[in-house]
Amino acid sequence: MLHHILRASACATALLGTALHVSAQERPGVPPTTMKRVLVYTVSAGFEHDVVKRAKPDDLSLVENTLVHMGNKSGHFQAVPTREAADFTPANLAGFDLVFFYTTGELPLSEDQRKALFDFVKKGGAFAGAHCATDTFYKVPEYGEMIGAYFDGHPWHQEIKVKIEDRKHLATRLLGEGFKITDEIYQFKEPYDRTKLHVLLSLDTSSVDLKKEAVHRKDGDFALAWCKDYDKGRVFYTALGHEPEVWSSGTFQALLDGGMRWAMRMGEAAPEAGKGGASGGKETGKEPRTARSLQVRGQRSRRTQRLRRRRARSLRARRYPSSRTDSRST
Repeated sequence: MLHHILRASACATALLGTALHVSAQERPGVPPTTMKRVLVYTVSAGFEHDVVKRAKPDDLSLVENTLVHMGNKSGHFQAVPTREAADFTPANLAGFDLVFFYTTGELPLSEDQRKALFDFVKKGGAFAGAHCATDTFYKVPEYGEMIGAYFDGHPWHQEIKVKIEDRKHLATRLLGEGFKITDEIYQFKEPYDRTKLHVLLSLDTSSVDLKKEAVHRKDGDFALAWCKDYDKGRVFYTALGHEPEVWSSGTFQALLDGGMRWAMRMGEAAPEAGKGGASGGKETGKEPRTARSLQVRGQRSRRTQRLRRRRARSLRARRYPSSRTDSRST
């Protein structure tokens, strides 16, 4: 099924596997404390997706393992999985930069614990969610307002075409002009309002049957990822992430990594006056615009390193002729 995920997947995997190949703990001179911390909450009070099922209570699910691996590999963040409501206190959340939800139903968080989450984001923290995070807290309007929409069914479970609406955003600039993916595709209801969100990805409706009975929206507006401000904080969400194969996709991981970095204000300068909010932000450096360009840069870097090693061996051989035989025999 992986061959359905998309053409850009291999390139996006190169992004996470080549350019972002070491964690902060492995990079000399970079203390682990510089890493952002992400609290990963995967409680299912409603339907439990396969990707968050744990084989044993102490084992991690696919979603948790993927986020832990992504953070360690890129060095962008440290993912800390939890299923404990007790972790939602002002004091504990103060030790994190972002809270990530892959959840369903009316979660077992008390009013004080929910307030701690909302206050955390309002005061400048970050929130991110995938797929069923919009199938959560229907009885808590403030949550719907924060995440931007509520789930309203999934008319399609098939291969679809994805349109990239903002190619310059941190979450999307490595994804090319568009891609195909096989997944369960959501539609949304209030408080969904495109004018209040910065939509990053949407469904190319030419790839699906809009006449299906389960299709509720008649405006053809099926967003698949967006970002938004929530008071002083930032929110990123993608509707993708039902299928296990999606979590193995380099493109999906690049989307998550970029979206979470945007929410945590990583990889961009402070917004210019009048240009803040849910924009892509300014780059702090010449970050490559596509995964392919990053891959090419890595290949050139490796060629340069090989050339330097050859020159060094040649210089040693000229200076120490006796070492020639030894170098051939090793």
